[in-house]
This record gives sequence, structure tokens and C-alpha cells, in this order.
Amino acid sequence: MRAPVQLEQNRPRIRLYLLLAFFCVAHAVLFVITENKPSVRLTVDSRDYLTAGRNLLSRGVLYSGDLNAPIDPANYTRRSPGYPFVVGLLGTMGDPLRLTILWQIALNLLGALLLWWLAGHFGLEPGYRLLLAGLFLAYPAQIIYTHTVMTEVMFELLLLSSVALLAVYLKSRNDIFLLLMNLALGIAALTRPVLAYFWVPNLVYHGWLALRFRRWRPVLCALIPVLIVTGWCYRNYERTNYFHFSSITYSTLKLRMVWRPGFRAKWETRETAGQDLATGTEALEKAYIEDRVKNWPRTIWVYCLGSGSFFTDPGRFDVYQILGLPQDIHIRFVAGGPPLLKVLRRIPPPILVFLAVMAVVNVFIFCSFVFMMFKARLPAEFKAFAGLIVLYMVVITGSIGASRYRLPVEPILLLGVPFFVKWLRERRELRSE
Repeated sequence: MRAPVQLEQNRPRIRLYLLLAFFCVAHAVLFVITENKPSVRLTVDSRDYLTAGRNLLSRGVLYSGDLNAPIDPANYTRRSPGYPFVVGLLGTMGDPLRLTILWQIALNLLGALLLWWLAGHFGLEPGYRLLLAGLFLAYPAQIIYTHTVMTEVMFELLLLSSVALLAVYLKSRNDIFLLLMNLALGIAALTRPVLAYFWVPNLVYHGWLALRFRRWRPVLCALIPVLIVTGWCYRNYERTNYFHFSSITYSTLKLRMVWRPGFRAKWETRETAGQDLATGTEALEKAYIEDRVKNWPRTIWVYCLGSGSFFTDPGRFDVYQILGLPQDIHIRFVAGGPPLLKVLRRIPPPILVFLAVMAVVNVFIFCSFVFMMFKARLPAEFKAFAGLIVLYMVVITGSIGASRYRLPVEPILLLGVPFFVKWLRERRELRSE
């Protein structure tokens, strides 16, 4: 009888070893593949990061273009400094592509350890903690973006760190953890501009904390992201004479608006006449808002579809990127688009099956997160912040709703899975009695 008992006792350790073996093999295989085909590690954004990092470390200026060519002011602010600084620093030590990927693999493992700890902090047993860490490490988009020169993995770890630091603060009420949490949020904004406006809901949240705990220090801590974002906006003002956080807004709106009927000619006239970054951005923002308001039924419809896609997108773009396939398939559930079945037939069957499975997995993860928000026995303050940051990412990404925009909050979504699985098992055991 000793052997079965000993096997049962060693089972968690065996599972942990198997998970670590999977982690090592999966990343080793993908590292070799991408090493032989480095182009799959790069997107259009990747080249901006590499160029900006090289310019920052070699010439002391953050600029995502060729400094020897005519200067485009938008390139001074197109990328925020966090990720380019790290990539540029690694580039001074060797091949920036190779070292960035190795660094992101380490961040991946660190994220899994942080999730393991967070699950234990909330009282989950080792088996459920291992389930959470395993899902995180085995999630396909997680593996893919670890081998891509993009901000996703670094940004994700910063958001996860802020959530973990909040959990510690709620238990200890030590303000240093709240201060570190907000510092992580500030650095996250400098890593990816999408978080630039999060200081607004974050300040409201900390005001709510201050009222609940009858302490005023949380509001002071929440000023850290405000100061970081404002400071970077001022730096950009000094460079471009335009107070803004990132010119990526200009590029994004231009892509969304220039192709619209009646707008292209008007925009080309403005570009021909010449205009600075401020004038161009303000013109695009005004045109975009007018278009959204004028076509408000479509706006609501597209945002609803985008929100659904945020939680369910199986990651076709991600898979095609890492396999080096042409990005010529766009699945858009909008009026006037190509028939869905016609689009799906263009996807190779093995990839299509994989995407279908991932869509089902993502629906389960979403249901688990909803369960955690309403049923799990977690501090209300923690659930409020977790829901707030996920909701912010849904709203700010608007109609895009792609897998890569969900990845930074994927660990927060995954956190609901062990609670949901535990609840399902307990219900099944009750029914069997």
C-alpha cells in the first residue's frame, strides 16, 4: 500500500516537473524555429521598437525613424520609452532579437510564478495553483508573443504585478505596496501608450479605497501614474510643440479614416497644404468623432462586436505571424464584408480546427472570469480593480477586439479558472452523494 500512497503524495511534484518540461521544450523548439527564420519575430511595430531603442542608447534620443533622413516629429513620440529602452539595452550586449526573446522567456516564467503565488495568496490548493500556472504557460498567444519583439509580455507582467501588489496591500494595509502598484502602472503606460488614460479610472478607484478605508494616502499613491503620464506629455511637448502622450493616435486614426469615402480627398488636400502634428491629429480626431456620431447605430454595433471579439478571438493573426503566413485574411463580422464561410475556407484546416478549439477555450475563460467577479470569495476591492482594468482594455481598444489586445490582461482573466473549476467539482461531488 505504500507505493500508491507515495505516488499520490508525489503527484503534485510530478505535475510540476511535467509543466516545467513542457515550458522548456515548447520554448526551445520555437526559439530554434524563429532563430532560423528571424522575420517571424518581427511585425511592423517591432521595427519601430528596435530603431527607437538603438537611437535611444546610441544617440540619446527616442526616435522611431532614421535620424539621418528628414525629421518627422511624429517619430519622436510614436513609441513610449519603456520597451525600446530594454530592447536597446539588450542590443548593446549582442543580437537584439535573440536577447529580447530570451529576456521575454524569463518574463514568461516570472509571470507564471507570480500567478502561482497569487493563487496561493487567495487560499487555493497546490493543484489549482498548478492549473493556473499551466494554463498561463501553455496558452498559445502567450507562447507566440514571447517569441515576438512586441510589448505584450513586458506590459502583461507590469499589469499582473500591479494586481499582485494590490492583493498584498489589501491584506497588509501597508501603503508601500500601493505605491509600488501605482509605480508599476506608470511604467506600464510608458511601455504601451494604450494605458495612458488609465490614470483617470485608477484615481477614481483609489478615491473609493480612501473612503472605504478612511485613509487619504491611497489618493496620493494614485498620483504617481498621473505625474508619469503628464511628465512624458511635457517631454513630447518640448520635442513637437504639441502636448500629447503618443503620436500613435495620429497613425491609428489615419488608418481608420483615410479610406472612408469623402474623407480621403479632404485629407489629401490638408496633407498637400502641409500641417504640423498637432493640427493633423486634431483634424483626424474631429473627423473620427463626427463620423462615429453620425453613424451611431454602426458605431454601437461595431463596438459590441469588438467587445465580444476581445474575449473570444482565437488569435488567427498570432498564428499566421509566427508561421510566417501572409496576413491577407481578415475576419470581420460587419455588413458589406465577405461571407464568413468564404473567408474560413481560405484558412488551412489544421489551423481552422485549432482556432475553433481556442474560441471555445476563450469562452470558458471568460465565463470563469465572470464567475470570479460575482461568486468567488475574494476581497471586493480586488475584484473591483481586476474588473476595472479589464473593462478599460475592452473600451479603449474599441472595435478592434483582437487577441493581442487581450493578452496583457489574460493572466487576470485566467485567475478565474481555478475558482470556477473548483466550484464545478464541488457541485459534481454534491450531486454524486
